[in-house]
Amino acid sequence: MLTATEMRFCATCQRDTNHIVVLVDKSYGKQVKPEQRRKEFFKDFVTGWAAGPFLANMDRFARHSICENCGTKVIDE
Repeated sequence: MLTATEMRFCATCQRDTNHIVVLVDKSYGKQVKPEQRRKEFFKDFVTGWAAGPFLANMDRFARHSICENCGTKVIDE
């Protein structure tokens, strides 16, 4: 889990506030079968070869922004 902070507009507060940004693995908490694991490996291998390792891993994460003022959470996928 990676975290950072940024200024962004909060719809609840109606102003720019500090937000904590957390990158969460989309497969976190899911039960993965061995067949799915192999399929994901080959998919990631081909994507990493074609687009590079950074872009290959970006589709594995969901971006969660949490307002420090009111606690509103927004998920950007």
